Amino acid sequence: MTDHKTYETLWLPNDWLDEVTPAPLRSPDDFLWKCDDGTYVITPKCDPDDLKPEGDEEDRKHYTKPVKGGDTVWFCPSEFYGIFPLHVNEDGTHRIDGDYPAKANCFYLGEHDEVGDSVEDLLLRGGEDGDSALLPGEYSIQIYWWDKDVAFRLDIHQGCKPTFVKIGMVQ
Repeated sequence: MTDHKTYETLWLPNDWLDEVTPAPLRSPDDFLWKCDDGTYVITPKCDPDDLKPEGDEEDRKHYTKPVKGGDTVWFCPSEFYGIFPLHVNEDGTHRIDGDYPAKANCFYLGEHDEVGDSVEDLLLRGGEDGDSALLPGEYSIQIYWWDKDVAFRLDIHQGCKPTFVKIGMVQ
């Protein structure tokens, strides 16, 4: 583990945290979309570099949420550290090829659709049935950091671009 490399912090509305999530974006403001009638919604976008709404309206309807000035929306910050080879030995020891920050708290084993809050947690419940230890072998894991929810208030002022203003954090 290392802490000297910098990573991009991305955001996702708390209500959208699920097994499959829309793309996290660089700012809570990036989720805002002005509708034809002048109202605003938060809606999934293609990716941090392409802020067009993702898919069609039907694809987005589960996530799209109307917002108005003064509304509070909770967002979660995250950092993605990469995809790493995880080697699990016969004796249960393991090693990960590569460095990631010590604050990492989300370890995802896609082939078993299992998430742990540490490598050790993932090893204990990452077996194919989700209730057994991960068998010896080589796996590919994604490593992230997700922080606590942060509250933002939507400010809309005449003649200004709407913006989310940070107002608090879950303790």
